[in-house]
Amino acid sequence: MGSEMCIRDRTKPVSLKINSFKCMFHPMKLKKACGADAEGNLKRDDFGVDYAKAFGFNMDVKLRISVEGFKSN
Repeated sequence: MGSEMCIRDRTKPVSLKINSFKCMFHPMKLKKACGADAEGNLKRDDFGVDYAKAFGFNMDVKLRISVEGFKSN
């Protein structure tokens, strides 16, 4: 899934891989809910966040995103 991320006024494309997506009846909310887990990678210095790069710090960041949603009435 292609998306864009904006950090420090720099917008770059970021690819997210959906690892799981499921919809089911939520037993506490008593209505249908959907959830997903996704992951992706980015480089901090692509967004101007390059503190300590000169000292060999890794600029790679792994994103892990979990979401849950309900349909609004």
